[in-house]
Amino acid sequence: MAVAHSLLVVIYHVLKDQSEHRELCANFLDRLHPQKVAHYHLRRLQELGYTVTIQSQAVA
Repeated sequence: MAVAHSLLVVIYHVLKDQSEHRELCANFLDRLHPQKVAHYHLRRLQELGYTVTIQSQAVA
């Protein structure tokens, strides 16, 4: 039922806006909220017993 609803929502917006459907890439949400993703993985590693230190990568 959820898949049918999602398809109807997509079809509605495509018809309403008279536009083409753009499929989002697999890592869309990762790029949208990179800090949340990093925090999630940090917490998961800590739960598994690892000690983790995060250091930002230098921007060139």
